Amino acid sequence: MALQLPPPAIPLRAALSIVFPEVRAETEADLRARVAQGRQYTKLEAGYFGITPVPPGAWFYDCADCVFFRSEARTCEIVEGNIEPYGWCPLWVQRQDDPPFSWVARAFGG
Repeated sequence: MALQLPPPAIPLRAALSIVFPEVRAETEADLRARVAQGRQYTKLEAGYFGITPVPPGAWFYDCADCVFFRSEARTCEIVEGNIEPYGWCPLWVQRQDDPPFSWVARAFGG
């Protein structure tokens, strides 16, 4: 099976989606369409980590806060296999109801 790497711009677009809602919707739709045309990304292809590589308190966006995460099944719509809620990958897309930079309030107990 050949690697199916996401386009290099996807992680950048995912990061921009934190601030620009229109980019969030486009990135989510693009990733769903790519998976619908083929298969889910492997953890290696997605750059998945079982725990966020960012220091605690500095960043609160992990798999549990991603639009693709399914908590009951501990799965992801676009990455195959068992997914940890505190995992992370660069294909992360903010949930529509999560305001930009809401992690700052969570970091300071808000």
